[in-house]
Formats: sequence, structure tokens, C-alpha cells
Amino acid sequence: TFTVTSGIISAKGRSLALPGQSERSIQDFIQTDAAINPGNSGGPLVSVRGEVIGVNSAIASQTGFYSGYGFAIPIDLARQVMDQIIAGGRVNRVAMGVSVQNATANDAEYVGLPDIRGVLVQDFSEDSPAKKAGLESGDIIVAIDGKPVEYVGQLQQQVAFRKAGDKVKVEVARKGGVRKTYEVRLQELSAPREVASAGSEDRRGADGDDEGTTANINLLGLTVQPVDQVAARELDLGPDQRGLIVTAVTPGGPAQGEVAEPNNGGPDILLSVEGKAVKGTGDLRQVLKNYKAGDIVTLKLYNTRAKTNRIERIRLAD
Repeated sequence: TFTVTSGIISAKGRSLALPGQSERSIQDFIQTDAAINPGNSGGPLVSVRGEVIGVNSAIASQTGFYSGYGFAIPIDLARQVMDQIIAGGRVNRVAMGVSVQNATANDAEYVGLPDIRGVLVQDFSEDSPAKKAGLESGDIIVAIDGKPVEYVGQLQQQVAFRKAGDKVKVEVARKGGVRKTYEVRLQELSAPREVASAGSEDRRGADGDDEGTTANINLLGLTVQPVDQVAARELDLGPDQRGLIVTAVTPGGPAQGEVAEPNNGGPDILLSVEGKAVKGTGDLRQVLKNYKAGDIVTLKLYNTRAKTNRIERIRLAD
């Protein structure tokens, strides 16, 4: 009485833009070209050996039907959720207190990884156990308890279903191939909280640095200007969010697609370069004197729309 379709698994570890998702959502989908249609969610993805390897969940299709790709939740993830519901009637989640994204090619080169893998630490939550343990913004998490971490969904699954108070050994890669391992005590993931700014020092007076004019920074492919009092009020910026407003991104430049300008997801506020605060254009030029075209530098940015900090690594232009 049931329909069976067949196909190949064309990818693993995929993520999707889904309604209601958040940074807490675990996305580690199996991608298949086996026909999946609306209404098939909850059905099994079965291997040629008859093993249930996934739970069909979504499609990506311009028509809304199976001509496209199907996505299934891996059975290992579904089983962890199932076991917790059976045991306690609810799903308990724990966390390290970090916001993360998949590492890029620039991230991998910056920390000396031979291939593109790992998870970039963008920022920390309030009272983050990872920050207390010694992790820093810009670190690349490459292993948990000795098990490799390739992408965000994998990291989440290695951590999320443990118990509050459990300790994990987190191995990170840093600039120049430095490796560090920290022991992080996991905390229960409760109601959502605002992401805290990583820096706590008072940056008042940033708008007094330089002459307050706009500057084109060719190495980065950015046009920036200091945050003045008017901009601080309009953008609702706190003392830790004073830096340089990105007013334009050079088309085809090194920051295109990585840094947001006012009419394209921003504006971003550039807070620091290589860990050095840039309160004015003079600060930025001084920091960049130590680098040349082809070097990769770490930018700390604050997005005024999402109201979150993040790390981007940019290869400087000629």
C-alpha cells in the first residue's frame, strides 16, 4: 500500500534555509535524488540493505514537487532525540556557549589546516563556559574529545545531547598552525539569550579619532567612516560597538560577499583587525601597514541588523 522510490545519496552534511530555524537548529541533512514529495515527511530513507538511515523531511524544488533534491534527517540524530523523549518525555540540550559557522578556505589557510574543515568561533553567549575555559573568537574547532569536527552540524551533534555539567576536550587551531586543547564544562541550553559582545572595554570617544571623514581602504575593498554620535543613536550602538561603519564594499573586491554594506544586509561595523581595535580610519591604516597583498587578516564585525558579532577572514587585495 506504500510507494517506494529509488535514487542515490548525493551529499551529506547539508543545511537548508527553513522556516523557524535559528542558530540552535541542528542541520545535518542527507541529500538524495530519490523522489520525495510533500506529505512524505516522516517516512524512512532506506539503504539497499533494508536499513533505515534517515527520516525524510524536506525537498528543494522550483516546482514544489520531487523534481529536485530530497533531504532526510540522519537516523543517528533522530535516534538521539527519540531516546531522550522515551527516557524523560522531553529533549534536553546542552551547549558550550558559542556562536559558530563553517570554516572557509581563508580560515583554513590562516590556521594552517591542509584542507577546508572545522568550525569557526564567531562569538560567545553570556557566561559562556567555552570563553571561561580559554577559547577565543576566531578559533577553529577541529575536534571534540579527539573526534574530528568537519562542520557545524557535526559539532552540534557531538555536544548537544550530553548532560549539563559534562566536560569535553575541545581542540582548536589558531594563527600559524598553533593547536590548543581546552576542557569545557557544558551548560544546559535554556531560553534564548542575547549574544554578548566579546569585548567589555569602554570605547567611548571613538568618533573623535581622525577627522571623521570617509576613507577608501583598497587592501580590504571597503569604504568606511568613524561612528559619530548621530550614527550611534540611529543604529542603536552601545559602547562596545563603536568602530568604523562600512558604507560601501568594492564590487569584485576581497570583502564582497563577506562584509555587509547599508543596502545589502548591513551596515556592518568594523570593530577590530587582527585583534587590534579600529576606532577611526587612522587606526585601521596603522594596523594594515604590517600586512601586504595576499595576506589573510581577521576582521571582527558587528552587524547592525542581526545585532550580532562575527569573525570574517579576508585575503588582502593588490
